[in-house]
Amino acid sequence: MLCAHRFSFGTEASLNLAHDAQLLQLVRAAGFSWVFIGIESPDEASLKAANKGQNTGGDILADVHRIYAAGIEVLAGFIVGFDQDTLATFDRQRDFIMASGIQTAMVGLLQALPRTPLYERLERAGRLREVGQDGDNTLSGTNVVPQNMDYDAMVTRYEGLYRELLADTAIAGRIRTKRRHLRNPAYSGSFGVRETLVIVWRLLGRGILPGGPRRWAAFARSLPWLAPTNLAWVLSDWITGLAMADFARRRLAVPLESGAAERCLATVRAAVERYAAAGRAALHVAAGPIPAVSLTLSGVLDRRFFRRTARPLKRLLARTPMTVTLRIEALREAEGRHLERLLRQLRRYGDRVSIVIDERLRQLVQIDTSVFHLVLAA
Repeated sequence: MLCAHRFSFGTEASLNLAHDAQLLQLVRAAGFSWVFIGIESPDEASLKAANKGQNTGGDILADVHRIYAAGIEVLAGFIVGFDQDTLATFDRQRDFIMASGIQTAMVGLLQALPRTPLYERLERAGRLREVGQDGDNTLSGTNVVPQNMDYDAMVTRYEGLYRELLADTAIAGRIRTKRRHLRNPAYSGSFGVRETLVIVWRLLGRGILPGGPRRWAAFARSLPWLAPTNLAWVLSDWITGLAMADFARRRLAVPLESGAAERCLATVRAAVERYAAAGRAALHVAAGPIPAVSLTLSGVLDRRFFRRTARPLKRLLARTPMTVTLRIEALREAEGRHLERLLRQLRRYGDRVSIVIDERLRQLVQIDTSVFHLVLAA
């Protein structure tokens, strides 16, 4: 139930679009069904300090609703951590997102990228932290020391914001809000009857039913019983919301401090131990905000190795936010097929799996680069 036609603007262009009804209709007539807006913050002081003056002086919430009225959906990005922000900013972000009905609300902590004015200013002020993955604002950590709130309190509140936004009742609440404004959607589904039934079956079987009675009730209350033309985007919003909830649960969970994470690591170590002793594999865990597991394949390995490591690695990825890097230094043709089976089991968590391999060995294994991060080594 994903949108087939997309439209992405900078914030200024998107919000100006909201004031031009004729242009909105032209955009819709061209086949576009959603726009992405960098709203960033509902706090005017933070927007001015970030040189986002185009977002000030108007009613962004009303602009979003006007875009909905033209039948076009809105996706948006938000940032917390500007110098003017406090812990109360998280509450204002939550209230705005819920009132806007925006389901795909990507909220990140402010990150200072090297060789930017922000980075240089914070470096001079001694307000930069060492983190493992600079620039990744999907983690519950940042390299910026906030000015008006405690760092640990900020991270805790950030994690809490995602829990609030991605609760079943919040997902359903945004859908009900959007339904009041998006009454004639440009998107009405782009799949045939059979494909649609398969998608609905999977949503119910894998997403709705496992959530229990509370999710069932929230889902039922969100359905457009009297407006069936809205069904496609409503189901799409549930798919988006549940997928984001699963992603946030894995990315924002506490890693090594929990006993479950330690047990997952122990099973991976046990699976690799025999091969590590023979010098054919090596396991390394790097500390950081989100610990990283690196498994190096450096010698002759049998089918049993790949079967023994598949389940522990899958469990590790499913129950913790850790990342996994597979470094392939040696590989035979027969092992390539076993490695492919291993990757199929890790596919669901491909956004946190990197594969480092050289060009010659790359020919021996099929790697879906749309799922996994592929790094070609020298």
